[in-house]
Amino acid sequence: DVPFDGGITAIVVAIAFVAAIALLLFVVFPLLAFLFDLLIVVAIAGIGIALRVLHRRPWRIEARTADGTATYAWGVYGTRASAATVDLLARDLGRGIPIGELRPGIPLDPGSR
Repeated sequence: DVPFDGGITAIVVAIAFVAAIALLLFVVFPLLAFLFDLLIVVAIAGIGIALRVLHRRPWRIEARTADGTATYAWGVYGTRASAATVDLLARDLGRGIPIGELRPGIPLDPGSR
C-alpha cells in the first residue's frame, strides 16, 4: 500500500487547474471569437452575392487606356459571364482591337459606381 500524499496531489491539481484556465483564456476563447467573426464575414458575403444575383444587378467590368486618359465600363449579368467577359476583353485588347470598339456588355458610365 502506497500512502496518500495530499500535498503533492493538491499541487498537481492546482497546476492542472491553472493550465486549464490558461488554455481556455489564451486558446479556446480566442479561437471561438475568430470562428464567430469568420462566420459573420462569410454570412455577409453570401447575403451580398445572393442579393446581387436575385436583383439582377450587373457585375461591373472596367478597362482603361494604357495612358490612363480614358476609362470604359460595362455591366454583365452573372458571375460566369463576367469572368468570360474579362477573358474576352483581355484577348481582344491583346490583339490590338481599339478599346472604344469593344462591346462586351451593357455600356455603363465610367465615373459611376
